[in-house]
Amino acid sequence: MRASIFPTLLAFTTSTAFTAASDVSSTTWSDWDEMQSNLFESVKVVGAGHSFSAITLTDEKADEAGKSLLLNLDNYTGIISCDEPSDEGEVETTNCYVRAGTRLRDLNDMLESRGLAFINLGATAAQSVAGAISTSTHGTGREIGSISTAVRGLKIVDSNGDVITADSNENVDVYTHARTSMGAFGVIMEVTLNVVPIWKMKRTIFDMPLETLISNHDDLYKKYSRFQWSYIPYADPPTASVMIREDVDWDTSGVGCWDSTANVHVEAKLLDGSGGDAVQVDSSVCVDVSYKVLVDSYDRYLNRSLYTEMEMFVDVKHTIDVLKDFLAFQESVKDEHSESASLFCNMRYVAADDIPTSMMFRERCGGFFVHYDGGSDYDGRSGRVRALRQRVGGDRERVDPNGLFLNDYLRERIIKK
Repeated sequence: MRASIFPTLLAFTTSTAFTAASDVSSTTWSDWDEMQSNLFESVKVVGAGHSFSAITLTDEKADEAGKSLLLNLDNYTGIISCDEPSDEGEVETTNCYVRAGTRLRDLNDMLESRGLAFINLGATAAQSVAGAISTSTHGTGREIGSISTAVRGLKIVDSNGDVITADSNENVDVYTHARTSMGAFGVIMEVTLNVVPIWKMKRTIFDMPLETLISNHDDLYKKYSRFQWSYIPYADPPTASVMIREDVDWDTSGVGCWDSTANVHVEAKLLDGSGGDAVQVDSSVCVDVSYKVLVDSYDRYLNRSLYTEMEMFVDVKHTIDVLKDFLAFQESVKDEHSESASLFCNMRYVAADDIPTSMMFRERCGGFFVHYDGGSDYDGRSGRVRALRQRVGGDRERVDPNGLFLNDYLRERIIKK
């Protein structure tokens, strides 16, 4: 299907009059080939800007020649429709059709009004839907995948201006990879997301000595499906902050997780009767609807400190070995650490998936990330680069044979041999 998607979306970026576009994929723009050959040599889409790497930038040479286009889909938002619920495995689920520019925080509200919610989210909901799935945004969950695993279908504009429908039945090869597209598979226009009935959760946060966390890690991981922890390097004494999220009955009461008084302290005993050592802790607890337990409030997001982040994905069975190696490394460079730069290390867990471009492809992972608040020269390279190059293959070239949606960042990471 030939589409007028690019001129229409350009209108969305400059005019508040265009707030919906139910007919975008059914209209025709006969001058696409002329525009492609004479105007644009590089086309990229920017979402919320939450990820600050060069992955969204247009090519520098095309910029200098005035032949680059950076699309912003902020006005192409909202839920188009939702199907009737159906059973997917043991859970009743619903497919919702969502415009790609929708912010997750807004989508959470829209879904709640329909009695629905994501099964999992990351720590914040600032991202656009397309941006979140394109980067495998994830929270924590031993048996729960990234947001990309909730994708059941995509509408993508390829480099010819054609709208491709990709799902488990149509254009399956594109669907398989583009659920984590990294911006390299065309312009994601609409996303079909699998969601569940909204539910309530309890969040518990507590501190324990880092050595206690290390010795009890495997038992905590087995007992709590939504388990994550963090520590601050060079803190004295070394302390781990543990966060656990658990499902609760709908009538469970408690302080809301976005409430300013959410840090209600209670005594709790962990691992009691589970085979591990009982650990008595002083914890803060809140209870709320699922998405408010999974993500921070928008106010807290706006008041955050900016930082540079590096995330490494490791086979979950090596979690503690990696931690011990990293602690040894941090100790070895302690004299080089500047007090003006604060550090924060966190571990979350993500289930394996079947998306070749995902970090969790066929491997249940621990996502170990390090925040640097104060500056870093880290450029986003990772040990997964070679694997990602091997996985993308010719499927990307099918929707973009001339490299319109590539840039130097992507060429280095997924194309260069």
